[in-house]
Amino acid sequence: MNGAEMTFEDDIDAFKSSNEEAYKELMATYKKPLINLVNSIISNYDEAEEIVQDVFVRFYLKRDSFEGRSKIYTWLYRVSFNRAVDYIRKKEREKRYRLKEYRNVEMQESGNDESINKIILAESLAKLEDSFRIPLIMSEYENYSYEEISQKLGLPVNTIRTRIFRARKKLLSIMKKMGVSL
Repeated sequence: MNGAEMTFEDDIDAFKSSNEEAYKELMATYKKPLINLVNSIISNYDEAEEIVQDVFVRFYLKRDSFEGRSKIYTWLYRVSFNRAVDYIRKKEREKRYRLKEYRNVEMQESGNDESINKIILAESLAKLEDSFRIPLIMSEYENYSYEEISQKLGLPVNTIRTRIFRARKKLLSIMKKMGVSL
């Protein structure tokens, strides 16, 4: 990839002048690694392909403004990573909305303790910052190991351990403030 990247970097003018062959070569070289990156974060290969395709379209449309301060792959990697994180955030917002709707129905249909506990837990989790909630959910609900979470979020394992530990403490504190006795 390094030799190809040098060609891309040396031939930045070819992209800016809409050289289709240079663009196709760029896609052929970087598409698969970028899809793998995004898929490792969002765990949905079809969506990962769509995200990467959008990144390439964005790069193509904004090629004139690409200044070359970073390598092309670095730019594509960063944008792909950011789009994957945005995708996760969007899904989290959708889940929270669906959860809120579910809670409303649950409250209306049932007054049992288990339902109420689920609602309190969900509301408490929603109050955690993303940087704490996401690793905690990945660990507790999706059963990822710290190493897997580390890889998916691109953070050191010790950072993941610390965030999950702090997330649990914050979660307990939030629940106590909500009047839950543990």
